[in-house]
Order: sequence, then structure tokens, then C-alpha cells
Amino acid sequence: MKRITLLIFMLLIPLLTSCNPTRRTLNASPTSLDTESITDSPLINTASMEIRTATVASIDCDSIQHQEDPAGMLLLTKINEGINVDIYLYDINNNHFRRVTENSSRDYMPAITSDGKRLVFISDRNHPRKNGLFFVEVNKTLDPSLTIENVNSLKELVVPTEFVVENPVWSFDNKWVAYVAVYENHSYIDVLNPDSGEGTRVKSNSIWNKYPTWAKDSNDLYILNENENNDYATLIQNISLKEIFENIYSHENILNQNIYGPAGLSLNQRSEILLTIDDQNTSGIYKILPGNSQEIIEVYKKEDEDAWGAIWSPDGEWIAFQVKEKEGNNTSIYIANEKTKEIFKVFTNSQVEAKSITWSPESKLLSYTRKEGKSTYYIDIISINAIIKNIEGCNYIPIEIGPIESNLLKMYSWIM
Repeated sequence: MKRITLLIFMLLIPLLTSCNPTRRTLNASPTSLDTESITDSPLINTASMEIRTATVASIDCDSIQHQEDPAGMLLLTKINEGINVDIYLYDINNNHFRRVTENSSRDYMPAITSDGKRLVFISDRNHPRKNGLFFVEVNKTLDPSLTIENVNSLKELVVPTEFVVENPVWSFDNKWVAYVAVYENHSYIDVLNPDSGEGTRVKSNSIWNKYPTWAKDSNDLYILNENENNDYATLIQNISLKEIFENIYSHENILNQNIYGPAGLSLNQRSEILLTIDDQNTSGIYKILPGNSQEIIEVYKKEDEDAWGAIWSPDGEWIAFQVKEKEGNNTSIYIANEKTKEIFKVFTNSQVEAKSITWSPESKLLSYTRKEGKSTYYIDIISINAIIKNIEGCNYIPIEIGPIESNLLKMYSWIM
């Protein structure tokens, strides 16, 4: 691993390029968010919030001089030439990139089990311009020079016919895969057991069904729906595996509001949901409490910024997200502590595009990708303790992986 001592962290890291959240263009104007359902006590009081800065008090910086040593593997996709996309595993322990797929097709949207042994991914290798769902067993101890192209366990689980496949996700017990089946003008959520072949479609009354997200017990599935009458209205549906296979439409509606632009869901052990809400003026981060109360808590929203991409740490104690200033090019990464309600700026710059935030499995380390120039990427890894100490006046630099040459580098998960 190439480790480079950077100039003062948080102040003189190379400058970030503009990074905007994706927005859909709608024919109808969405109605405003029902503010009566939003609590008056947000998780973080953004109106009076001040980012913590360095203090003059004596600080024990030596206590975490080496941070926590990162370990495990990072799951990535990288564009190599033209539109060719391949999947890689980066071995943090041995400082080695292992190429998992190698062909002229597009292999992307990988999802790996928590034990790192089985992988599903989207590919058009058998059907040009049509994405199927593929499965392969991945042995982390194999010769790192091997790819999966000649492995007997490689098989196509879902053959695209009138639909294509997107966004596969494993249940936490590593038994089930949920994915999106996209048709020309609608989409559904399917559930499949790769071992037995057992599978079915989640019954829904909505035209568009997106972002399947498993509960930690692997018994319930959360789905973002769009109302068939208002293409800007959304509903978060919670349905059990038992109900899915009984083909019934009995479910718990977690959210039913006319809100615009949710970009994925993140769920913790308490079944608290993080999502992005965009009212066409400003996008912010919100938390939805479990149950039928439909209570929405504002996590972060400022009129002069857009915030998006929030994800829980695996232990449910931290929230990481991205923020971009509307005036200017500064893009930042923040973390918020669920218990203390404190917020810390991890990274900011105006000439670098920072994306793909990923937590380590034990929630002690944070990683993200940053793009410098047209095709040069780096991966930074830094501990939560170092982030906090840097705010207090220390100077712990991230561990840097790179440079990595690619037109697009995306990080999906961190496994041990």
C-alpha cells in the first residue's frame, strides 16, 4: 500500500471538484412535505450548529498515533477501457488488488455476503445491453491472480427477458438476494435463494419499486415505492418473507408522504431509516423512526447546501453523509454521532470529487474515494478517533491507497 504523508488534514488536502446529487426531472410539481409530521427537535439543530474547530487546550495526540490498523477487503468496480467495467477486491492486509472479473462486458453493482464467500453482480455478458444477475463463490484464500471467468460456480441466476436486473442486495444471514426487475415503464422487487432457486416477486400496488433494504434479522424487507397516481409521492413498505412468499399485500407503511428525491435507504439495528429528501430547492438527510407514527426527524439540512448519501455505521452509532455548497465547488464528508448529537467534518476540498463512503465492519474506520483530475482516484481510510482528534487540533492523516487510474471507481462494501 502506498502511504503518502499529506499536508495538514482538513485544511490543505488537494482541492475537490463539484459533486451534485442526482435529481429527476418531473412533469408535475411535487406538493410540499407535510411539516406537521416532522419533529421540532431534530437530531442535529442545523440552525445553530457550528462545526467544531481546533482548541488551544493540551491534547493527547499520541494516544492514537497509529490509528486503528485497517484490515479486510474492499469491494470495488472500475472502468478499464471504454465502457468495460470489472469487479475488484482490494486486500488491505496485503496491499493487493485482486481482479474478480475480466471480460469485455460490463460487470457491476456487486453485492458480497458478510463472510466474503459469495458474490452476486449485474452483467450484460450473455445478453448485450440487457443486465442479468450472476452468482459466484469467491474464496478469499485463492491465488490473487485468478479471476472468476473459468470458475465452475459461476452461473446466471436471472436471465433478462422482458426486464433487466438492478441493485442486488444480500440478506444479513447470507441466504437471500433481493433485486430490482426493471421493465420499460415500471419496476418490481424480486427475492431469490441462490442455493435452492426458490424465489418470488414482492406483491405491490405501486408502479415503481426501488432500493430493497434488509432488516438486520433478515426476516423483513424494506422497499421504497412510488405512488401510481403521483409519480413524486413515495411510500416505504415493510414486508416479511412469510408475507412475500404467501403473495399477500399485507405490510406496514413506514412513510407515506409527498416527498421528492429519496436516494436509497440505510437501516440500523433499531430499524431507524436514513434517506435523502429533496424538496426541489434543498436536499437534506432525514431519519424515520420505526412503527406507524411516521415521525420524521431532520438530521442535516441547510438552505445553502445539498446533503445526500447518508449511511449508518454497522453499530448504528454514527451517520456518514456528503454535503456540497450551492455557491462554489466545496464538497465535504461529515459524520454525526447518534448519541452525543455532535457533528464532525471529515474531509473538505473544492478540486476533488469525494464519493463512495464505506464503514469498516467494526465501525471504527471510515473510507471514501476521491477523484483528482479526469481519471485518477485514491481511497482514503481514517479512524473515527483520528477524525475527532483532528478537530481538537491533532494532525492524523488518512491512509492513502492509490493512485488508481480509471474513468470511474466505485466502492461498495468493506468485509473482513
